[in-house]
Amino acid sequence: MIPAAECPARWTPSRAGIINVYQYGDETLDFCGGRLLLREVNGSGKSTAMNMLLPFLLDADTRRIDAAGEQSGVLRAWMLSGRDEPQPQGYLWLEIAKGDSYLNFGCGIRANRATDQVTTWWFIKSLRIGIDLHLVEGRVPISRDALRVLIEPGPLFGHEQRAEYRVELRRRIFGGADIDQHLHLLRTVRNPRVGDRLDAELPQLPDSALDAAAQPLEDLEEHRRNVAELARTAEAFDAVHATYRNYARAELHRLTDRTLEAAQISRELRRAEDKTRANHDDAIGRRAAAETRRRELEADVDRLRSAITAIEGSEAYTSGAQLNDLRDHVESLKRAATAAEGALLGRCAAAERAAKAVGNARQEAATDRDSLRRRISDLAHLVSECLPTARPPYRCSPLFRTPQAISSSRPLNSSRRPLPMRHSQR
Repeated sequence: MIPAAECPARWTPSRAGIINVYQYGDETLDFCGGRLLLREVNGSGKSTAMNMLLPFLLDADTRRIDAAGEQSGVLRAWMLSGRDEPQPQGYLWLEIAKGDSYLNFGCGIRANRATDQVTTWWFIKSLRIGIDLHLVEGRVPISRDALRVLIEPGPLFGHEQRAEYRVELRRRIFGGADIDQHLHLLRTVRNPRVGDRLDAELPQLPDSALDAAAQPLEDLEEHRRNVAELARTAEAFDAVHATYRNYARAELHRLTDRTLEAAQISRELRRAEDKTRANHDDAIGRRAAAETRRRELEADVDRLRSAITAIEGSEAYTSGAQLNDLRDHVESLKRAATAAEGALLGRCAAAERAAKAVGNARQEAATDRDSLRRRISDLAHLVSECLPTARPPYRCSPLFRTPQAISSSRPLNSSRRPLPMRHSQR
């Protein structure tokens, strides 16, 4: 056998689906490494399922669907037998993968009970069916026109365009190579009466090919033991998962309650900070108003003093003319000056009180800000504790650990850091 590392990259089956055809509702078959194993009692539909997919979806030959190649009207029987629908429709599809690339192709089938006719249409698309492209809406397969809209600008091949479908499919999968001989070999091997004419119809295969085909059968018993061991490991994992899930749920509930409580405290502190900031701004405004009024009063005092000085230095005042009137005027000006000085002293006292109120408000705001920072730090600590840090109580034996198990065995918080908290500052 050629080592897997030396095999070139190629398309391998990934998934397949049967929707409302034969006795299937909406069935998706998952391949493992390009292989699919169907195990069930005789008559359960294993051969029918394979006839629906390969090589039917590769060659679109509706006349050679069954393995024996002797039945006619197979599609009509699949769609109308055991059904009451007048015009049932369904889909058959296959997905192949190569690395991170996917290709989905398939066939839509619609039968008419009144005319006893079957219509098919074919599609090829990179969209993944069931993930990017949905062929069922409300548990009912979509119509041909609806599929045409979904796959645009890609083409939708009609029944009479099956040759174009085969050419395009072989171009995208096999690079345009002719695969008719391989399909003929596949039909010959799958024929239930191949043993009756084995020497006549089967080509002679080299011993190396026979050895390569027989090797998987020789390894089957080992595979079965591995499957049994993996099944027991899966059961152990399920038990650990159930136990740890309940523990994690309770721990998350507890941490959630603490987080909600911390969030409520944070909201209350923010409201208190907003109120303190508003008081601080109001005190600053009142202080500014007091300063303005004080400057106005000082200007009035300076003006009155200048007037008194001018009067005292005038010739009339010096010569004593109109002394009484001037004396009365001077007394009036002195009283006005005294009143202005009293008002100035009152405004100065008010300014001092406003300054003191501003200082108190600033000190209170600083105290509230420090308290808020401590509460926010406590809240950040609580939020960091919300991340699950517990490790599973069960550790799988290294013999059966997969790369995913090795990755998942790391601590849950190994790559996480506490979320940074922003402190608002005035």
